[in-house]
Amino acid sequence: MPGPKKKFTAHPLKRGVKIVPKRAPAADTEADPDAGTRSTKLDGSGLPFVTLAQFLKSQGVTDTGGAAKHLVRGGTVKVNNTVELRPGRKLHDGDQVRAAGKDLPKVLIDLEVDDDDSEADEDG
Repeated sequence: MPGPKKKFTAHPLKRGVKIVPKRAPAADTEADPDAGTRSTKLDGSGLPFVTLAQFLKSQGVTDTGGAAKHLVRGGTVKVNNTVELRPGRKLHDGDQVRAAGKDLPKVLIDLEVDDDDSEADEDG
């Protein structure tokens, strides 16, 4: 004798939910002139930062971001002489990182420089 029939329920995302794509701001509204041009991320205090996993990848300690996350979560990375287990930890200028048994260069975050200023320095 077969068991009772299961009641079919639709997937929650298919119940008439309409996904609307993001639109660009209207031409008459002012947009942030720096939006999308800033290459350095800022934390809540307005200070530039880089994540620990990004830093390890940039220094060649690991080849991929995923490998950097595993390295950090394994407990083999120290930041300012403290074991760090969070790959998303924000590093600021002057932080000292030790990974894979060696000290890495101190964290230095370059802020983006306007091209106009650099050309003026070259000319004069």
